[in-house]
Amino acid sequence: MPFSGMMNDIVALVKQDGTVFPNIKSVVSGSSIVFDDVQIPLEEGDHLERKLPNGLKETYVVLDRGYYDKFHGIPAHYQAKVRKLTTIEVERIMRPGISIHGDNSRVNINSTDRSSNLVLNGSDVFEKLSQAIRERVAAESERDSLLVAIEGMRSSNQQDEFLAHYQRFIASAANHMTIIGPFLPALAKFFGGGA
Repeated sequence: MPFSGMMNDIVALVKQDGTVFPNIKSVVSGSSIVFDDVQIPLEEGDHLERKLPNGLKETYVVLDRGYYDKFHGIPAHYQAKVRKLTTIEVERIMRPGISIHGDNSRVNINSTDRSSNLVLNGSDVFEKLSQAIRERVAAESERDSLLVAIEGMRSSNQQDEFLAHYQRFIASAANHMTIIGPFLPALAKFFGGGA
């Protein structure tokens, strides 16, 4: 590349998923960053970071990757259009505020939430759990065993009695955790003083 000898800056590509590609020889110039390593998977929204001699870091967001194919002796290269982020913007991006409210709150980072969010109280938990078992457990013997254990928990008057029925229920439900999982926090509340 005609200006490959001018590539005195070293940048790191930080992908949106957090993957880092370090030590990319480049030319940082105002609103563009040029480099000829076209194997780097540069995309709009990625960040390019340059460490300064004083130890501080400049961060640029990629607005347009600016990929150019080989043309008349000029090798393929990137002429990325970028915008420099201020320290305030970088901190806001890197440290988002998280507020959690409500029953069964949870945080998912770079993942898909496949959980259920049931808010149950009192005997309602037993009715909803029985309904879920009736609807989703196909084998009659397993379904009946689970329903008997649920009724045992519902009718328990003492914590020890409830615990025995709960343990029987959990042992019977081992193959059906996806069904009963959302109900477990509500059932655990009964350990505090009986059903």
